[in-house]
Amino acid sequence: MDCVERAEAAAEQLRLYQRDPEGWRGCRSTVGHGGSRYKGEGILPASPQNVWECIKPVAGGLRTKWDQNVKDFEVIEAISDTVSVCRTTTPSACMRIISPREFVDVIVMKQYEDGTMQSAGKALVF
Repeated sequence: MDCVERAEAAAEQLRLYQRDPEGWRGCRSTVGHGGSRYKGEGILPASPQNVWECIKPVAGGLRTKWDQNVKDFEVIEAISDTVSVCRTTTPSACMRIISPREFVDVIVMKQYEDGTMQSAGKALVF
């Protein structure tokens, strides 16, 4: 499976969670993932487009300004207008007991007909 297929599969899996008639909050263990997935919801006094501008995964974006868990974000390769390979660097934590970490992911950005905006990613292992 190539990078684009991995990102698209992650996006489709998230879309299935969104359509889940039972709904879910917080954390859910998933088969085939080897861990848990987390869902966050909130109501903000802003338009969806303004919120998207704050969280979308693009170089020079706003996320490094407000998210204390993201020290740096870099687009390594833009595969298309909506798919890219990105590196996210986190700062040290717990009084520097936990070292800074780097994550390399393939990320896809989507906007659906119902107005939903989505960023989905899958880790790349080298």
